[in-house]
Order: sequence, then structure tokens, then C-alpha cells
Amino acid sequence: LPMEEYLLGVVPREMPVSFGQTALEAQAIAARSYAYNQFYGNAYCGYGAHVTDTTSSQVYGGAAEGAEAAVRATEGLCAVTAEGAVAQTYFYSASCGFGAGSGEVWSADGSFSGKGKPYLIPQPHGDFKAPETEAEWLAFWQDWTTEGLDRDAPWYRWKVYFSCRQLTEILEETLAKISERNRQVVLLQQGNGAFVPYEPQDMGLLQGVTAERRGEGGVLMAVRLSFAKGDILLKTELAIRQAFSPTKRNLGETIYLQRSAGDSLTGQEMLPSGFFSVKEMRNEEGTLTGIALYGGGNGHGVGMSQYGAKKLAEEGKTAEEIIAHYFPETTVEKVM
Repeated sequence: LPMEEYLLGVVPREMPVSFGQTALEAQAIAARSYAYNQFYGNAYCGYGAHVTDTTSSQVYGGAAEGAEAAVRATEGLCAVTAEGAVAQTYFYSASCGFGAGSGEVWSADGSFSGKGKPYLIPQPHGDFKAPETEAEWLAFWQDWTTEGLDRDAPWYRWKVYFSCRQLTEILEETLAKISERNRQVVLLQQGNGAFVPYEPQDMGLLQGVTAERRGEGGVLMAVRLSFAKGDILLKTELAIRQAFSPTKRNLGETIYLQRSAGDSLTGQEMLPSGFFSVKEMRNEEGTLTGIALYGGGNGHGVGMSQYGAKKLAEEGKTAEEIIAHYFPETTVEKVM
């Protein structure tokens, strides 16, 4: 497919057409820039393709109505870095009020040693400063009235509760699956303090969850899971979201993922985002009885928030200004 025809099948599926012309133009520029990098990255050459039609690249479903004007108005336009390269313009549904840096989210081996993009940085998407302590982060996500660009997004704030035994059962299943896919992001601590790849085993009851490492914008990069028989270090926001799968298996009551839209969802495979804090419930003896997670946002948090783009458009910003907000130090230029 020619690029512009491809975008007719991407833009209206990645962003609701109800978000309006300007937001759709920003989405078209971001989607075009992303596809440009996918084309030259050639990661799917083994399949004779440049992109997939899923979220692994961008969702594509054939030309659909609603975005034609936005694609035409931005024809050939991409976000370009100061060095003249087309930026890798990641996007996601909604922020919690902060965005993440690319180096805080993606790390194949969990070391976070890669160099992040200078235009994919942690930054606020509202008039506030980042909390500095775990208690402050918890209070930030417990406040469902906090103003921010994504204030009207259904996932701006969310919370979920697990009983101790229920979460232990879930983690036993999810950690085994995550470890099978990537042995470098699930690590078991040895008696001497060293960490080795986790092999599925009986760890006993969960005794605590601790935020081990957090990005500047609040995204969790590593958590410590303390069990009766040892500690596990879990790395990367995706693995963390998958591990705390908010769906009942066998034990306990139905798990409801409540969100600021006012509804509660069940059957979710993973958490909406890695932007959350843990509140432990303990009895008088200090034994863990339950875990509540308070968080915000939906998606990885890197690049452009689509609900935030909608809000900026409503405030009178142009598509170019929206791109400049989410991808600092880039400019919109005609590339194709």
C-alpha cells in the first residue's frame, strides 16, 4: 500500500474520529512518522512485510471513514529531529498526568542500559511536579480529582484489590509465563544476595510488594515480590503489568478494575499501565491480608497521549504544537 492509503486504515482505528480534526491530524503525523521508521527498520522482512496490522506496529483494518481530511491535510508530514531524522513517534491512549522516557520502559534484558531518545522523555502533562516519595506517589494516584491534560480519559485513574492468597495464586501463574518468555526480567534472590533467573517453584504466600525502581514520571521499572520462601525481582513495566493480572483464577472474590470513568471491569489480562503505587493491608499481627493498587493512565506512557492530544486540540493548539509538546525538540516537516 502507498503510505497515505495505509494511514486511511490506521488513523481512525488508532484514535476515535470523535476526537476532532486537529487531534486526528496530530495522530496522522505520529502514525506516518512511526510507519516511516518501521519501513526502514525492516523488522518484519522475514514475512515480506514492513509492518503488522496489530498493536505490534499500528492497528490497520482497511480504509475507514472519518480520517480522510486529517490524512490529506498532513500529507507527507513527519516529526523530524534536530539532526534531520524522522522521530520514532510512539503513542498511547492516556497518561496519568506524567509521561515516561523510552529508556525507562523498554529494556529487553531488564538492565535499562540502553540510551533513550532525547525527544521521548519523562515529562508532566499537567501543571504539577512529580512526587518524590512512594507515599506522595500513592497520594497522587489516590486523588481522582487531580487536573491534567488527560483528566477526561476513562483510565485517568484506576484501582484494583487482591486478597493475599488470590494474588499469590495469580503470581504463581503469571511469573512462570513471563519467565518462559524472558528469563532476564524475572529474577530469584539467592541466600548470598545474588539474583538468578527464576524457575517456577513453590514460593509460599506473598508477604509484601515493594517498588524497587521507578522512572522520573512514575512508571514502575522494577518491583520486589517478597514470598515466604524468598524474594523475586520483576523488571520492566510490561512484565509488571502482566504479572498483576487483575482477573480471578480460583481463589477469592471476583476482581474488579475500577476506573475514573465510573465503571468497573472484569476479565482484564493485565493492568492498564505501569504507573501505580501499592497499598498493603495487614492484620494486627502484621500479616499481609490484601494488596490494593492505585494507578493512572492506559498504555506504556511513552510519546503522545491520545486523550491529551484531544485536550490540547480543544484548547486551540495546532497539530504541530501538539507534536512539539509530546516530542520536544522536533519539528513537523514534509518528508514524503
